[in-house]
Amino acid sequence: MSDKPKPITVRILDQDFRIACEPGEEDGLLSAARHLNQRMQDLRSTGKVIGAERIAIMVALNLTHDFLQLNDATTESATSLNRRLKHMRENVERALNDSNQLELCFPPIGSTCLQASPALYVSQSGIFLSLVFALGA
Repeated sequence: MSDKPKPITVRILDQDFRIACEPGEEDGLLSAARHLNQRMQDLRSTGKVIGAERIAIMVALNLTHDFLQLNDATTESATSLNRRLKHMRENVERALNDSNQLELCFPPIGSTCLQASPALYVSQSGIFLSLVFALGA
């Protein structure tokens, strides 16, 4: 199996271009080329921009603008999510600190109760509440 880039031919605005492509990236390259070609054809069909070079520059500017807006929105969403997770973690920690010992009683068993000591674990995949149980009377 070869790890060398292989040439892929894409067609943009009625011109063929050979592009070196890493193995496994062919579908992504072809999809990007189709998207770029469509955007360039759409702009050319308006008649407002003439010449392949000008069309390419305008489409590049539009795509960059779209990318930057999406990037800003993603950053804003991540910041908001982190803020909300921090607030939730603080609320859970406060609740655990307020009741350092939980007691769970099971009336059908009689007067047997389980005492639980809560512990909070925070990882990248979530917040986990752990209860360590001890049998009480």
